[in-house]
Amino acid sequence: MTGTTFEGDELSLSEYEGRILVVNVWASWCGPCRAEQPVLDEVHAEYGDLGVDFLGVNIKDDETAAAAYTANKGVEYPSLYDQPGRSRRPSVRPCRPGRSPAPW
Repeated sequence: MTGTTFEGDELSLSEYEGRILVVNVWASWCGPCRAEQPVLDEVHAEYGDLGVDFLGVNIKDDETAAAAYTANKGVEYPSLYDQPGRSRRPSVRPCRPGRSPAPW
């Protein structure tokens, strides 16, 4: 999986090969995603310096709203923008319109 972050950087999962990576699939309109953000931020702060990497994957969202969400919430780790939801793993059901994304 490859994509572009909200900061405009190209990013590939291959960059994390051999490392611990927490992937959070989210959308700015998703209530459960918004509720879990403080916990993800806390875990990132605690384990980020210990070699645990974090990557958000924003799906089925408006890019402006998603970028504003990460800025307003102060999300410290990168997120890829994937409006069509192509980045999901084959073993995960697609995120249907109006339904919340699920973590991997």
